[in-house]
Amino acid sequence: MTHQEDQSKQIDQNGRSTRYGYDDLGRLETVTPEVTISGEPVPDTSYTYDEVGNKLTQTDAEGRTTHWTYDYYGRVLTRKLPEGMTETFVYDDAARTVADTDFNGDTNTTYMDNQGRVDRIEYHDGRLEEFTYWANGQVHTVTVNSTDVTTTVFDDRDRLDHEIKPDGTRLDYQYDDVGNRTQVKVTRGTNITVTDYTYDDRNRLETVIDNTGAETGTTRYTYDAVGSLDTVTTPNGVVADYDYNSVNQLEVLTTKNAAGDVLSSYNYGLDSTGRREDITEANGRFTDYIYDDLYRLTDEIIYVTEGGLETYRANYIYDWVGNRKYETITDGSSVQTEYQYDFNDRLTSQGGTTYTHDDNGNTKTETLDGVITTYFYDAKNKLTSVDKAGVVSSYTYDPNGIRASKTESGVTTRFVVDLNRDYAQVLEEVVNDVATVSYTYGHDLLSQERGGDFRFYSYDGLGSTRALTDGSGVVTDTYQYEANSTGSTENDYLFAGEQLDSETDNYYLRARYMDLSIGRFNTMDSFNGLNSAPATLNKYLYANSDAVNFIDPSGYLSLGEVLSAINVQSRLTTIAGNAGGSAAGRKLLWKGGCFVVEELAQAALENAISLYVFDDINIGKPYVGQSKVSVESRIKKHFKVVRTSVENITAVLSVSVAEGVSDKLEDVLDALEQSFIDDHDGPGGKEGQSGGSANKRNQIDLTKDKRKYLGKLMDKFKICDD
Repeated sequence: MTHQEDQSKQIDQNGRSTRYGYDDLGRLETVTPEVTISGEPVPDTSYTYDEVGNKLTQTDAEGRTTHWTYDYYGRVLTRKLPEGMTETFVYDDAARTVADTDFNGDTNTTYMDNQGRVDRIEYHDGRLEEFTYWANGQVHTVTVNSTDVTTTVFDDRDRLDHEIKPDGTRLDYQYDDVGNRTQVKVTRGTNITVTDYTYDDRNRLETVIDNTGAETGTTRYTYDAVGSLDTVTTPNGVVADYDYNSVNQLEVLTTKNAAGDVLSSYNYGLDSTGRREDITEANGRFTDYIYDDLYRLTDEIIYVTEGGLETYRANYIYDWVGNRKYETITDGSSVQTEYQYDFNDRLTSQGGTTYTHDDNGNTKTETLDGVITTYFYDAKNKLTSVDKAGVVSSYTYDPNGIRASKTESGVTTRFVVDLNRDYAQVLEEVVNDVATVSYTYGHDLLSQERGGDFRFYSYDGLGSTRALTDGSGVVTDTYQYEANSTGSTENDYLFAGEQLDSETDNYYLRARYMDLSIGRFNTMDSFNGLNSAPATLNKYLYANSDAVNFIDPSGYLSLGEVLSAINVQSRLTTIAGNAGGSAAGRKLLWKGGCFVVEELAQAALENAISLYVFDDINIGKPYVGQSKVSVESRIKKHFKVVRTSVENITAVLSVSVAEGVSDKLEDVLDALEQSFIDDHDGPGGKEGQSGGSANKRNQIDLTKDKRKYLGKLMDKFKICDD
């Protein structure tokens, strides 16, 4: 049976089906959810292609069409949005230069060196980024505007040894023999902070030793028999305990102090697909969740206790592509708000608030009752300043697009950011060369320290901060996301454990800012989405209209969304045995007949080197790659160089070497990488053949030891072929 025949229809655990239509060449033409919303069938999402398989059109369920054109080599020349805006790409004959003219009509030019690496990027606003490389291809320096230099140095196993930021701040990293990160040291002038990490015999994070300030504290992790997180004990004696059902989905999360008193608990009722239907908290508070047949959240209802007095209700009605059309909030009184959009899914009005945008999809103005908030962006579509009725805040970013500073009321805060992990995280906030706050991370943010005063974070199952405790384990602050939060501790890390920007009241999610109150990002997503999962094609939705079960820490795409998408054929594992580590990513989602780790990037990066596989839809073949840094960043870099798009991420794996098998983790990754290429090329297959891979690389020889170890690894793969 062909892959296309096998996947012509998919039925989930709730009995809801999606039908896939293919043309004679096996290319996806239509996606049809075989469900109804308010009695109406959901329309198709459809695609057309040229004779070599390049996607020419994409028509969403609202009937809006995006168009692409290509050159002889299959590189994108133009993309035209439904509203008519067009971006263009111009390449030189040797593919050494890419001139990208965006929807605003501004041109940024990328210059490649003779090895196909980015040499420099000239942006239309005058920003210049220049790159140098080590002999092995790792980035050595990135220089911005000829002055600000970021330097990265790697060890003999190509792991990041240290990074020196433009202001001289240095981050040093140490590793054990299998690549687990054992120490992070921040040196800022004469100030040094150190965090140490240890691992169990299955390479799972076991302790985090925080040497911040005058105290040293140890956080301890334990795991159950199948490798899922069991307990987290912070230095103040507070213990978070995770309990799972028979299919390893999080059911109960209980937090207690050192005396055993319950501080909080969350008991989750799940449907057959693993989605949360209800939550019962320690104080009896009961929350009920209702979804439509496309699994978009339609109702959130809060009761004092189960079956008791209703205190809050939110109801949402959506269009076919997930945009919120109506919102009704009942909280004492009932208020309905209407949302309106243009054909590009840009929000134009929400009740009495109106919005304008530039052609790149960035929100320019937000007006309510005559008060105008104006947003400004750089050539990379990064928010650089906000003028809110005359009060101006400004922001700067590093070459990776991660926020480096913000200025508010004349005070500039610099962020010391750790990029050498799953997602960039702030380690220190610095004002006038003094660290005003320091953060310690394990799987998640564990604590903050301000002037010697520590607060420890407690989470719910999504990873949202629900309480802070002091050094004695006493609750000082509590948080809810409808109303009635308590406490006065300064804290920006809230919903999904992410950083709330007080100036905009938006959450900073690295690539973009998200307004939780409307469930949307304020700029257009650069990720093209998944053809097989129409909800991901909307450029502005947060978590596919389901923030109860999904998160999007990158601001580009949620791996939870990607991996649970219809038609995902996932080879997923963490070879070290770690089922994941984040409170936000602890839960396993039951989608498409298999379990996937929602926060896969964290698990994938914990062992330093990762393998990823995705389908390059421009040539209809899978591309296999390795990453010693962020998988997400590596894939985005691939997009920038070859102007491709992802149809389906089919694998992200983290690998550590078994004792006595090989002393070179890179060798095993080579073997794994080649195995995936061989799997698609077939015996003796070559790149470019029908059914082959998209990789242009030589075959490698697999030694007997590598093949033996590879076989052991393959035995552990979970193949999801529902």
